[in-house]
Amino acid sequence: MAKIQLCIRHYLEEIARKLKIRSVERTIQGLDKKLFQLGEDHFLVTRPIAQAKAVRLTNHLADLEHKYWIAQEFSDLMACLLKAKTSQEHALYSNELKEFFETVFVLETRTLRKRIIKIWKKFKGDREYLFTSLNHPELHIPRTTNLQEGYHSHWEARLSSMRGFESEETAKNYLNALVLKRRFSILTSCRNKFKHLNGKSPLEHSTGDNSVTLKNWVRFCIRKE
Repeated sequence: MAKIQLCIRHYLEEIARKLKIRSVERTIQGLDKKLFQLGEDHFLVTRPIAQAKAVRLTNHLADLEHKYWIAQEFSDLMACLLKAKTSQEHALYSNELKEFFETVFVLETRTLRKRIIKIWKKFKGDREYLFTSLNHPELHIPRTTNLQEGYHSHWEARLSSMRGFESEETAKNYLNALVLKRRFSILTSCRNKFKHLNGKSPLEHSTGDNSVTLKNWVRFCIRKE
């Protein structure tokens, strides 16, 4: 049976979108940068205008952090849980999230509380497919779709340079040929935990047959009338 692993990067982005904290994070980063630049001014004490600006920036920053700190806390805990590399880490952050709901969460405003509850309910429904990689470490399952997106970019680059096909049949034939070429191409650029894939074609890895060649595979795929 195929093992399904949802992309945790996209899942966390979806959480941030529903919490509406990405724009707040960018604003806070911008305020921090402005305060840092003001702090480099050695004559800040003697410049009332700069002092007033620093006070306004600090107050704005404090207001945002006070207003969104629970949303950020929840987002950070979810990120730690989804990125846990061991069962021990997973258990640790699960307990921290439990404490979050028992203590801090009850202090939040009604609107944000509804958002977090909705996200949490969806997470519990998706949980089966979010920790497949952690539950089956021997399979080396990627936890993001970065590899697939990189692969798709190769196809996009190949097809975007073409102005079109003469017919639908021509397009299908070209794509079939391209798929065959990819299946029989020897992998050479795999890194880290996928480095062991180098030296063989995707077809060799999927069939487990080291003697697979284009000639005998094509003969095997020929449909008998």
